[in-house]
This record gives sequence, C-alpha cells and structure tokens, in this order.
Amino acid sequence: MRTRSWLPVLALVSTGVAAGPAAAQSTKGSLGIRPPIVDVVAAPPRGLPQATITNTTRDAMKVTVFPTLLGQSLDGTLQTQERPDQLGAATRLLSVAPRAFTLEPGHQRTVAVRWLGTLPAAKAAYLGVVFSGIPRRAASGGVTFNPRLVQVNRLRRPGPYVSRGRLVGLRGAQAGVRKLRFFVGVRNLGEVAEKPRRTSFVIHDASGVAVLRTRWKAAPLILPGATVEVPVDLAEVLPAGRYVAQALMRFGRNPKLEKIERPFALAGPNLLPTPALKLGDVRPSGTPGGPAHVKVTVRSTGTAPASGTLAVSLLRLGGTKPIARTSAAAQRLGPKRDVVRELDVGRVEVGLYRVQVVLRDGGRVLDTRTEGFRVTAGRSFLDRYKGAVAGVGAAVLLLLLLLALLRGWRRRAELERELAAARAAQGPPPGPPDQP
Repeated sequence: MRTRSWLPVLALVSTGVAAGPAAAQSTKGSLGIRPPIVDVVAAPPRGLPQATITNTTRDAMKVTVFPTLLGQSLDGTLQTQERPDQLGAATRLLSVAPRAFTLEPGHQRTVAVRWLGTLPAAKAAYLGVVFSGIPRRAASGGVTFNPRLVQVNRLRRPGPYVSRGRLVGLRGAQAGVRKLRFFVGVRNLGEVAEKPRRTSFVIHDASGVAVLRTRWKAAPLILPGATVEVPVDLAEVLPAGRYVAQALMRFGRNPKLEKIERPFALAGPNLLPTPALKLGDVRPSGTPGGPAHVKVTVRSTGTAPASGTLAVSLLRLGGTKPIARTSAAAQRLGPKRDVVRELDVGRVEVGLYRVQVVLRDGGRVLDTRTEGFRVTAGRSFLDRYKGAVAGVGAAVLLLLLLLALLRGWRRRAELERELAAARAAQGPPPGPPDQP
C-alpha cells in the first residue's frame, strides 16, 4: 500500500487516486472545489457552507454531484463508499443541489449542501460530496479520463462522546538500503474521528535492553471503526540479531495507556526481508461490442519475492453495480521487478465507464485504483470493407493509368522506328542540278 498521510480531498485523475489539494490537475487546467473540508459541531438538520467548483480547463464539463459515506484505508486515505445501500444511506444524511449541470471553461458554480442527520445512535457523520466531471468534447483515440473530486464533511453533534482506541498490529518492512519502517496498527473504537497521542516506540535486544527509543510522527485522524497503519521510520542501524519492537500510545481523550509488542529478527545490519507490492499504471480502453481491455502494472517494491491477486471490476461511470468482474494473479514477483497484466472484462458499448482495480495479498488490500474512460463509436465492418474496396479500386485505377501511359510510350517509340526505316529505304534526297 502506498504510504500517504490522511488526505482531506481525493482527486481522481488519469493516473488514479492522487494526493493533492482540492483540485484535479491536468496539463490544460484543473477543476477545483472550495472549501475542501467542512468541520461542524452542531445539531442537524442545518445548512452547511456552499461548495464552489471552478473549471479552469479548456473544455466544458458535465458535472454530476452526489453525497457518499466515507471510509478509510490502512494507509489513512479516505475513500468513498458507493455500493447502492451506502449511497442510499448517504442521501438520507446529506442533500446537495443542483445534482447535475454543465460548467463552461473559466466559470464556477455553487452547490448548496445540507446536513440532514446521522446514522442511528451515531454521534458524528463523515460524508463526502463527489464532483464527477465529464468533458463535453470527446477526446481523440476513444479514451477520455474524467476528473473526480471529493469534499470532506466532518460533522459532529454537540455533547459528550466515547473516546477509545486500541493497538491491533505491529509489523516491520524494509524501506530501503539499511532503512527499516514499522507499521503500527491503530483501531478507533470510539464515536468520533481522533488520533493517537503521547506515542512511543521502543526496540529491545535479546537481553531486554532498550537499544532504540523514538516517537510516532504525522499520525492521521482515524474515523470511527477504521483501522490505520501509522508508519514509524528508523534512522539507527541495528546489527543482525533478535529483537522485540514495542509501541505505546494514548488515544484521543482516553488516558488509558495502550501497548503492543512483536518479536523480529534481522539477517544483517537493518536487513529485514520484506515482500511488498503496489499498483503502477492502470490503462483501460475498449471498442463498442467488445470487452473492456485493462492493462495493469504491478510493482514489487520490497526486498523479498511477493505474490498478490488483482481484482478488476467494470462499472458505468456514476454507477455502483459492477457490470462484470475478473481477476488475475501476480505470482512470485522478484524484488524491484514489474509485471504487466492485460485483462478483458465484460462488454462495452458507446458511453462512459470506469474500472476499479484492487491488489490483495490474501485478505489484505495492498493498493486500489479507479480509472475512467470513454468508448466512442468506431468504424463498422461494412465501413471498413467499403474503405478497403475504395482503396483497392484507387490502386487498380492508378495501375491502369500507368499501363496506358506505358503503352502510349511504347507505341510512340515504334512509330519513330518505322519512320526511320522508311527514310533509310528511299535513299538520300537528290542534289541540285549541275550549272553549265
């Protein structure tokens, strides 16, 4: 999984889910929203600050707006939850208007947002407002990537709430030459988004002596019910041997000290064989009547052979139910190696689609990516046949013209030879008469 801090806004662009401010960047401008984050402590229902979307691209954008529930991945990145039941729940908690409009280049539009309530017995709601843009002008080549922005709304009712977290995992990984990175798993068991505090990380050698002490840094806000792995980078070089890693914290407002320990062994100075995979490029395409073709690059970024499974889903752009699914394996990929998998999934016609690619190691999600694409009308078989016939006909006409010119040249040469032979047979012309 890519290591990223908690992001207030997701910008879904041609390279996938990318870190950035409230803008989806392109070489021809960007889409932007403000404010990117809304923090409110109040009792619903109530209106929220209007969201403003700006188009500085060269193309008019057909924009669709809808609310979603927000989840959180292991690396702390917020993710929209778009199953039909989840979208239905989001519309009961947050309303937006208008839900669809066209945004011309250089223009902006405001969208009214209203908080309607929370899930039953919940003290807070964490909701996204998705702005999905589709260029009105189709790109050449049949594939168009569509910017997608998410405004984050962190909404809490006033009053007391439960603040509690637990350490649920601790694992080490090779982060580079003689560089170790540990991941501390933290689960939020409370009712609001909070983060660890007063953190500590200690490594003991085989005799129990503490050989390293440090603190966690840049811990993200963790949503209620979510588990996040917080990275801890070690600058010190430890010799080969057996060790015990220990992580400690207090979570949110809770004064209870949480602790977790895990043993590990180094084969050399800061050498910890670690498998790791992540997604590289994801490039979808398709022609009407055929399958969606998805080219996926899987990269091995660890220090030991790694295996994983790709799961690819095909959906209509803006849809929530997959049209089709497929999967493929990436087996025993050596360190610092890439492999490209090409998969065909479902059947597409003219229209807008998106593919969701999930990379897993067993039940653990390593990386995810969403890419949109446009399928445009191609030339039919009859059109291609007519074009081929027209091309053959033009070639035949050109050949006939060349043959006619050649025959004319040969006929002229023959006539010139016949005239020369006739002159030679008549002899030289008579000269002038002699003078007396």
